[in-house]
Amino acid sequence: MGGETIRKATIDLVRENNRALILRALRRGGAQSRTALGQVTGLSPAAISGITSAMLDEGVLLQADGESGTAKARGRPQVKLSLNPLRGCVVAVMIAVNRIRLKLVDYAGKECTESHVDVAALEMQRGEFIRTIGDAVFSLLDETLNAAGPLSRIEVSVQGITDGAGEKILWSPVLRAREIDLARRFSRRFGVPVSVMNDCAAMTEALQWIDPPRYRERFAAILIGYGVGMGLFLDGAPLVGLRDSAVEFGHMNHVPEGALCRCGRRGCVEAYAADYAIWRRAKGKDDQKLVAPPSAEEMALIEDRARQGNEQALAAYREAGCAIGFGLGRLFALIGPVPVAFTGSGTRTMDLLEEGLRDGFEQSLVEDLRGELVFETLGDEAALVFKGLAMGALNRLDTEDIAALQVSS
Repeated sequence: MGGETIRKATIDLVRENNRALILRALRRGGAQSRTALGQVTGLSPAAISGITSAMLDEGVLLQADGESGTAKARGRPQVKLSLNPLRGCVVAVMIAVNRIRLKLVDYAGKECTESHVDVAALEMQRGEFIRTIGDAVFSLLDETLNAAGPLSRIEVSVQGITDGAGEKILWSPVLRAREIDLARRFSRRFGVPVSVMNDCAAMTEALQWIDPPRYRERFAAILIGYGVGMGLFLDGAPLVGLRDSAVEFGHMNHVPEGALCRCGRRGCVEAYAADYAIWRRAKGKDDQKLVAPPSAEEMALIEDRARQGNEQALAAYREAGCAIGFGLGRLFALIGPVPVAFTGSGTRTMDLLEEGLRDGFEQSLVEDLRGELVFETLGDEAALVFKGLAMGALNRLDTEDIAALQVSS
């Protein structure tokens, strides 16, 4: 009896893995024939035929002619299969500075509609903030009139610290409230699974879909702008701590008892590299705690002064780059060199940051441990966050479909 149980479990696991391969291939490559799917996944024609027939019956896949049944599929291996956009939809929510942005994405990965709500989040109590997001989700769903299928999942990102289980916002510089249990409250209200993650973690999810040759098993995404954050992808998955979202790069200590950080401590990387830190240094207000961040216009003036050769402004950017470089050196000392993607509003001044960044990196490690610092800049952080939220949610839906198939069989 025990041997039969083990054999069935092994067969089920193989079926799960094969089904996941097919879904992932369709997510990456779009509509494909069974023959093409076999070439991409390495699965046999019999395995491809059996698995895709089951998914057609379930409504997970569609044929090119729009039929969901299998009668036309058998004997016609060149008919293309695609993901059924009406299988379900996900809502991605990005909590930013004074604004909540939302996008609805169908099961095939198409962005169907988006909206935003301007909020004074630093003045809102926990309950009011949660209700505001929930109402915005309901409004977004009403706009689609179920054109993208039933709501299947909600994914939320925020700058700051989330818990390791992906349920709570523990702390965020853009919010007044702490310990916000969004997942539990929203799961009750909407009746679907809800996940919460750090915005940089969402970026790593996006990068491994956008450019898999570069961003595959090990890489880092660093946000520079309003704050400084990092997402780290190791061994093919985002790094998450046991208790929290873990990779608080911006709040690693750079200078003991140094500049005042927005988090209330002194000497953090962010206290030298965020917009407010650069503005503060360029203005000669090194120890001032800012109630509100500098505006885009104020930062543009500092940038112009630096490009015109103003020494104080140039020093602010050099110190910012140096803080980031030292942080990267410490990271590389622990895990070895990895590709790095910089994103956020601060990337427009990468030419001003780079000299200090490379100097700090070289000073932080002996040459034999340093490795090569390879990075690129991707300016639109919102696009990365939304891509990561959507793909993460859809992949989790795929996993739930696999589990459902296993139980039914």
